Amino acid sequence: MSQEELDSYHEPFLTGEWEFLVRGLKWLNKNNISAIIDLHAAPGSQNPWQHSGRANRANWGRGDTVNRTLLILDRIASRVKEFESDPDLSGCVTGVSILNEPFPSSLVNGGFDVLRDYYHRAYAVVRRHLSSEIAVIIDGAFTWDAWYGFMPLPEYENVLLDLHRYQCFDEYLRTSPRALHWNVTCVNDKHLPPITLPTSIGEWSVGYKIAADQAWNEPFPNAEEKVFLKKWALAQMNTYENTSIGWFFWNFKTESAPMWNYLLGVKHGWLPCHLPVQQDVDEACVTYSSRVCLYQCTNSTVACA
Repeated sequence: MSQEELDSYHEPFLTGEWEFLVRGLKWLNKNNISAIIDLHAAPGSQNPWQHSGRANRANWGRGDTVNRTLLILDRIASRVKEFESDPDLSGCVTGVSILNEPFPSSLVNGGFDVLRDYYHRAYAVVRRHLSSEIAVIIDGAFTWDAWYGFMPLPEYENVLLDLHRYQCFDEYLRTSPRALHWNVTCVNDKHLPPITLPTSIGEWSVGYKIAADQAWNEPFPNAEEKVFLKKWALAQMNTYENTSIGWFFWNFKTESAPMWNYLLGVKHGWLPCHLPVQQDVDEACVTYSSRVCLYQCTNSTVACA
């Protein structure tokens, strides 16, 4: 989409990003890492948070915003199709997420009805270019139980449901003892409502006491807190590996917000240095008092508790 086209709709975006996405995909492919392309911000904004392009407003669903979103998705899918003929990119993209974190209750028009209709239409747009080897990923819109029986086989192939799990948005949990966070993960989250689509936990973090929109104000964890973060991180891995087909930690790197920074957690030991030892994950929900150790990649054990 040209800058002139964006400006004509008064959208707060800049062009020129595609070359950087392609550069990143080539790096991933070179290192045998797969990628999912996520449409993170839609025309008009699909939620009232700044990461969708506009804060405090959600005009997606009004006017031509849904059709414009489908046009953008069509352009993305056609370019992903072109990757198949490029040896530096072929096979890297394994899924297309068709809209990040839509928030139906904040939409001006339609709510869930508009969202469900969009998902059906978006699936057809992606499949126009990409075979069922590429997953079409729909966002659960902060609900665990609203998608039972949605987009079933055989009409809809390789559709995944993406759920995001954060406890820092719950005002009660933010002021609760740390052990309760572990308990919610290991007990409550193990018993999800019936879901018919394959499910992934597309976002989670170890942020627990400050809401995400203020996460950059969160102080660096002390030694005792690091031990809790390690216990809770392993507990989330345990739960999400048992209730879904996989998970993504959000985010890989942040400017601040230590609880959301995977690299920083690895560096200081509250996240695994390498792929977690399966025994550590398997035993993470046995009891909160289980002993865990913090490691740094370049050193021996830092602390155990």
